[in-house]
Amino acid sequence: MKGLALLWVLCFTAWRGIAADAVAECNCDFEDGWCCWQNDPDNGEDWDLGTGESERLTHSGPPADHTTGTQDGYYSFVGQLSQLLPDNTARLVSSNTFDKDLCLTFWYHMYGSQLGTFEVIIERDGVSNSIFKREGGLSVEWLSAQLRTEETRDYRVVFEVVGGVTNVGTIAIDDIMFYEGECPPRKTCGFESADMCGYTNHPENDFDWEDIQAIDHKQGPGYDVTTGSPSGYYMYIESDAAEGLQLGRLISPEYRHTYNSLSCLRFWYHMQGDDGSTLNVYQAPSNSTTGNLTKIYSTMYDQGAFWHVAAVQYRSYGNHRIVFEGTTHESGMDFDVSLDEVLIKEGHCSGAQATCNFEVDQCTWMNLRHGEDDFDWLRYTGASSALSDLTGPQKDHTTDSENGWYMYLESAPPGDRYDIGRMVSDVFMPGEDRCFQLWNFMFGAFEAPGTIRVLAEFTDGSGEVLLWSKTGNQGDQWFEGLAQMPTNMAFRVAIEGELDKLGAGDLAVDDTFMHDGLCSDKPGEEDFVCHDDSTRELDASLRCNWVLDCEDGSDEVYCGYYMLTEAHTGSVFSGSTMRSPTVRESSSTCMLYFYYHMYGDHIGKLDVWINQNGGLKTRIWMARGSAGDEWHIASTVIGRVTTDWWLTFQTTPLFNEEGDIAVDGIIVSDCAFPVAESTCSGEKFWCDNGACIKDSNQCDFTDDCGDRSDEDGCDDLGYHGCNFEHGWCGYTNSEENVNAEWWEHQGLASEIGGETGPARDHTTNSATGYYLYVDTRFPVRSGDRARLLTVNFEPGTCELRFYFHLWGDHVGRFTVYTRTEINGQMKTLFSAENDHGDFWIKQVVQLDETEVFQVVFELIVGSGLWGDVALDDVVVTPECPVSNDDLPVVEPQPATPSPCATGMFVCGDGTCIDEELKCNYKVDCPDGSDETVCGECDFEVDQCGWSDASSGAYRWKRYHITDNTASHAPATDGAGRTDGHYMMIVGDLSLFYFAGIMVTDAGIMGQSCKVSFKYHISGNDVGATALQMQNPDRSLHVYMLWFKRNDQGTDWKRAEVYMGEHEDFRLDFESYPIAGTFTGDAGDICVDEIVYIDCHPDDNKPYVSDLTCDFEIDMCGWQQEPNDIDVDDFDWKRRSGTGPTISTGPEHDNTKYPGSDDGTYLVAESTVPMTEKRAVFVTYPQPATTEMCLTFYYHMYGATVGSLTLRQRQLGFAAFDVFRKEGTLGNEWHKMQKTLGLDDVQFQFEFIADMGNGVSSDIAVDDIEWTEGECPPSLWCDFEGREWCDWTNDETNDFNWRRGRDGTMSDNTGPTVDHTTGTEDGWYLFIETSWPRREGWEARLLSAVIPGGTTECLEFWYHMSGDDIGSLYVYTRTVDTGGESETVWEKHTDQGNQWRYGVYEAYAPFDYQIVIEGVRGGDTKGDIAIDDLYPKVGSCGIPGHCTFDGGNMCGWTNNRDADDFDWQRDKDGTPTSGTGPPRDHTTASAAGYYMYTESSSPVTQGWKAWLTSEHFDPTPDGCFIFYYHMHGSDMGMLRVYYAHAEQLGSRTEIWSKKGDQGDDWKEVRISINLDYEFQILIEGIRGNGQKSNMAIDDTEMFYGNCDDYVPPNYPEYSSTNTGAIVFTCIILTLLIIGCLSGVWYYYRKKQNKSMVPESLSNTLSSISAVSFKKSTPASTGFDSSIDNPGYGMPSQDHGAAPVTLPSTTKDTATLYDKGSSA
Repeated sequence: MKGLALLWVLCFTAWRGIAADAVAECNCDFEDGWCCWQNDPDNGEDWDLGTGESERLTHSGPPADHTTGTQDGYYSFVGQLSQLLPDNTARLVSSNTFDKDLCLTFWYHMYGSQLGTFEVIIERDGVSNSIFKREGGLSVEWLSAQLRTEETRDYRVVFEVVGGVTNVGTIAIDDIMFYEGECPPRKTCGFESADMCGYTNHPENDFDWEDIQAIDHKQGPGYDVTTGSPSGYYMYIESDAAEGLQLGRLISPEYRHTYNSLSCLRFWYHMQGDDGSTLNVYQAPSNSTTGNLTKIYSTMYDQGAFWHVAAVQYRSYGNHRIVFEGTTHESGMDFDVSLDEVLIKEGHCSGAQATCNFEVDQCTWMNLRHGEDDFDWLRYTGASSALSDLTGPQKDHTTDSENGWYMYLESAPPGDRYDIGRMVSDVFMPGEDRCFQLWNFMFGAFEAPGTIRVLAEFTDGSGEVLLWSKTGNQGDQWFEGLAQMPTNMAFRVAIEGELDKLGAGDLAVDDTFMHDGLCSDKPGEEDFVCHDDSTRELDASLRCNWVLDCEDGSDEVYCGYYMLTEAHTGSVFSGSTMRSPTVRESSSTCMLYFYYHMYGDHIGKLDVWINQNGGLKTRIWMARGSAGDEWHIASTVIGRVTTDWWLTFQTTPLFNEEGDIAVDGIIVSDCAFPVAESTCSGEKFWCDNGACIKDSNQCDFTDDCGDRSDEDGCDDLGYHGCNFEHGWCGYTNSEENVNAEWWEHQGLASEIGGETGPARDHTTNSATGYYLYVDTRFPVRSGDRARLLTVNFEPGTCELRFYFHLWGDHVGRFTVYTRTEINGQMKTLFSAENDHGDFWIKQVVQLDETEVFQVVFELIVGSGLWGDVALDDVVVTPECPVSNDDLPVVEPQPATPSPCATGMFVCGDGTCIDEELKCNYKVDCPDGSDETVCGECDFEVDQCGWSDASSGAYRWKRYHITDNTASHAPATDGAGRTDGHYMMIVGDLSLFYFAGIMVTDAGIMGQSCKVSFKYHISGNDVGATALQMQNPDRSLHVYMLWFKRNDQGTDWKRAEVYMGEHEDFRLDFESYPIAGTFTGDAGDICVDEIVYIDCHPDDNKPYVSDLTCDFEIDMCGWQQEPNDIDVDDFDWKRRSGTGPTISTGPEHDNTKYPGSDDGTYLVAESTVPMTEKRAVFVTYPQPATTEMCLTFYYHMYGATVGSLTLRQRQLGFAAFDVFRKEGTLGNEWHKMQKTLGLDDVQFQFEFIADMGNGVSSDIAVDDIEWTEGECPPSLWCDFEGREWCDWTNDETNDFNWRRGRDGTMSDNTGPTVDHTTGTEDGWYLFIETSWPRREGWEARLLSAVIPGGTTECLEFWYHMSGDDIGSLYVYTRTVDTGGESETVWEKHTDQGNQWRYGVYEAYAPFDYQIVIEGVRGGDTKGDIAIDDLYPKVGSCGIPGHCTFDGGNMCGWTNNRDADDFDWQRDKDGTPTSGTGPPRDHTTASAAGYYMYTESSSPVTQGWKAWLTSEHFDPTPDGCFIFYYHMHGSDMGMLRVYYAHAEQLGSRTEIWSKKGDQGDDWKEVRISINLDYEFQILIEGIRGNGQKSNMAIDDTEMFYGNCDDYVPPNYPEYSSTNTGAIVFTCIILTLLIIGCLSGVWYYYRKKQNKSMVPESLSNTLSSISAVSFKKSTPASTGFDSSIDNPGYGMPSQDHGAAPVTLPSTTKDTATLYDKGSSA
């Protein structure tokens, strides 16, 4: 700490201007004597020089000096118990005189229960003038003072102490400094300077605030707060001259914004006189002090002739000012308002409004002035008495520890019976019910300690009222007191203690709290009743105590919770707080895990707090800003909490920004204490409570036992420990080769709430404890060095234990050394750099020293603001005791010069190469040493540059096979060697606390770069492992490259991961903990055989970015995933024509179709047996861009087709699906076109084919095209892949549609899966109806503009589930006029928790848009969603009628789970001969489509295929019509059912047919009479052979009688086989030709000339000219290129011309089954 003394000198030099020698000689830190100061010989008492705690008997002296912060530093003091008698005086006088007005600063310490007064006096010519005065016990901390002497002739300065009636305590001073000119700036403004600290009066005031000296006061106080004397200044207004309502505003200087964190305003005010004025305090934007004022405090009425303190907590969102406003209400009234000691600090206020836990200070509680009571309440920590078993508390109530603080009255001499001490709160206004709570301690082993009272003092001086009291011995415990406050008058709370007998027992209070409401309404904890059969009743304290007290464990259930909040249109002070249940004290291993989702521009922040008694809050986790539209996992230490506690999740949204913050999956784990054992084996410590812990955990400042027995008596055992709670333990900042310093701190290290530095210490695990840290804000710069030196230690072999905290984007390098010489070489013990997370990390280092040594903690500052590093709880074990010897001083040795120039790398053989060639994946050194530390490794020799950077109990370690005895250890290394090595984290050494991290730095890599490695992850509780890449600026955001969760078996597996193009990155393997040990079978994680593939930039493949591909020659830039990695089972194939399996896969490619069968496409081909289930092909990582259009064709045809997925990967983000299709889609190519947003980061795409459960499941891809920019406009949209297609929110909305997945933000409303994929990963659009949205608010979704005169049929799926559902409308709106169509599709109220089908026909004569409008219902359970918007050009046709033409299935869907195979959409006959229809029913042509079941292999007898309808409304008289075709010798059964919507398991059969029904289509009409919403299910059951293909077509739900149904005018259907007729004709023609040729030949042969008649010759000639060509479908006028017909997306149908069907009438008819041919 000598550096601190240097700092004072530097400060002096900077501020003194030109100082006279007389001034300089009086600047004194007392380290080298008295400087110019001397005791006044005319007084009987003297000031002394002291070190350490000068008054150990009363614990009243400073624990350390102020200059050095150690017990070795000096200060001057008057110890009143031993020296000072009543009214005696001790005077410390400057021997020099001064002749200038000077600024005087000093630090003073006043602590004790019965102190006199301390003054600073200016003496000139025998006249004394007091310029500073303090009375009584003020603080256990050093306090600062800053004064002006305001004298210019020869004068002296005197520090004077006058004894009181009785004197217990010490008054001390240190670090006296004089400045010429202006005083240094203070955080607190006492208005002592002429510039009033930058405060100004508002120019439009009715009257101004005056800066007056107290001695000149009119109606105001006769002394100020800053100096406590009449010479001090304060701000003042008076109202005696005011007329009517007038005001005066005092404007503060500008204060910077605090990054959404809280600020604390603390000030003193004085209000006395008639009740005619008010004091208001506002927060104002910097650019406006009249408008936009936010009131943060207000008080009024006569508040007596004394100063009051007020504290106000507020939040700032930008640079701002504070406005103090004084108002007067009536003229001629005597009233004053005064203001002094204004402090604005960043962070929480310690307490206000009578609420305080005393952990930081006394909040707004004040002892009465000297003479108003007998002695003072003291703030104290630990045991209040040396006779700790006889009186007073041992621990505080807030933390239940000896490190916590409380207030107490000392009962030891010279106090006397009936002595009273009183402290008072800030002021409360009348009108509200309030209940005051406090915790008391009244214990004396032999005598009654006295009385504690709570009173209300009325501020107008009219008196006081007793509200609560307790007298006598209450036992060795804290107990609660409650007092109901008055409501009719302004008051302040008084806590009064009265002694009974001298020394009978100390009185103490803690955790004062003012509740709103009545004390009778304050809830208490009720006993808990177990949920098991015993109905056992437990004491409330056993609930949530981490022990299963109930047999069924119900007492520990529901101790977690879920929370969400939204930021949309929040106010400046808005935010949400959610709290957990109260739980009991927790062990040191207690952890919190949860998932969080923060998405939206400027979303604000999320904080997690531990809350304890007395309002003590400690932040344990925080995140700020948008984290992307995905869930993230968070983990943090809760640690040892010694009292009951609860968690709060607190959000701070930004004003008027849209976004959401949500948390889920919260787990609080490993909080129970170790169980008692009968004995401890091995190297274990046996706790007093019977538990066993590791010996290495004894005396490490962590209460592992739970009863602190492992931390008690450590000094007696010889341990050296320093927790910085009461000083620096002799540690000092180095003065050698440093330009930054370590500082002592409490609470949040980053006062601006940034993401760096701790928010709590390690010792107390709370915001009240102290630690040392290096603040990396300006003026500290990157590369600056700070060194902390410990005391010296004797040589020996011992352990160094300490806790460090490295959190922030810009953390530099933290290193620990030992040294045996000053300026000599230092030995490196430990080093860490970069972000390690927001928690304290324990490090144990083995020391083996042969000389007296010193430990050095060094930080090299990182590259930016967020780089604070902290240190706490340093321990050296007894083998190396503290030494009194000094280290020798030697001359600094110059560093050994490098053989290579700057910027060069030294090879192992001494060769020099350019530094940039190191780790470039190419050997440049002759010995290859430039690539040996870059991460490629088999770990046989060393770790090849990989190092452990773990934060928790787990560490990566290099193991030899024979050294590893862990339960799940592999039998070989990754290469199969039985004597090899690998890296491993062992799961059963300790509990998982945080990720085990293994890192390596690497160099420049090319686009083709991949890394391959082997992994072995085995065990039930193995958690998760990831390979990550940290980007070059070393921010917290990392690229997730690979991830595995849970047990992966007992074998080594290989992974191959694409890396992309990067420079100067870091790779790390992270093993994440599992949340608790659920099975007791902890796992092991191993890594081996790390190899880089094609990583040098010169190794880039030439086709790496060639993504446009027709697969005619090769796969272009697409790559097969290797089959020996676990994401891929087999390869895609390039194939032409048909495949080996009938009834699946394409017959030709898409590129060269039609008329060619030699084109090539890519296919995932199903095989027998079906052991290979997944095939993947993928791109290399592609350069960053923002937006691209991807077009491709796909083919999915077969009875057992699985799924095709296109997945997008972006480095740094979770992969997500942009396209997914399941099941058969017909024997045709489909076009897909998507605009893909790429966020300007490197990306990859992969096509994933997942096979179905049979060989009829080929999936093919062809003609991939990749272009820059957006795709052509399209209304078709499934909302996958971050896109909205061409749909946008209306700018005039009350609120907006949003993309979502996996449920909405409100419970019991909205979908949990999308419609496209049927999974939680799929996306949809929805309206979120939670607050602040209101009933009737509208959200409109607009399509792209559609040309006028165009008809569009929009099919869509919607979800409307919840008690408060409003309405959903679909209509059109013209672009020019905004006119809305009269034709509207609409639904209202709850439609059930399912996706439903809707269709709307849109038309307008002028350009128009389709509008989908959601209207908010009456409350928050009203979320509405839409998905799979499917437009097509043309009319929608007959409502409820489906022809299966036009590329869709209307509302019919194949069942996903409950059947065996699928219905398929097909045309032109089925693949199996002798069964199935040759044509459809709608068009009676080969171009029309129908639905059918394919019965060839692998489908077997009895397999079922379910086709499910949309939801139909209830009908008392309805008719379901369809046509079926059942022809084949092996025909099975066709059934039709109805069922309650979404209750297909309870279906009712209404029709069936079995066996061959002939080769024609037959009509069925089924009467429907149901009073509930229903669905139709059509079930096809395969017969006993493959000639069992059945088909349906032309389904319709007719709301009317079946007899009244008039079918459309279908073309005539004939079952005659045209193909057979044509074939027969060809054969007959050939036979005729053959016969005629034979006759002709016979005559030629016979007569050697032609005897054929001319007519026959001509006929033969014409026949010989005939050629037969394969017919092709007639053109339809539609582009067959795309899968989603609609505006800009034409029909997918390759041959069927649109059929115009007449409208049906809906009158009543008899319902029947015709069963006849159409």
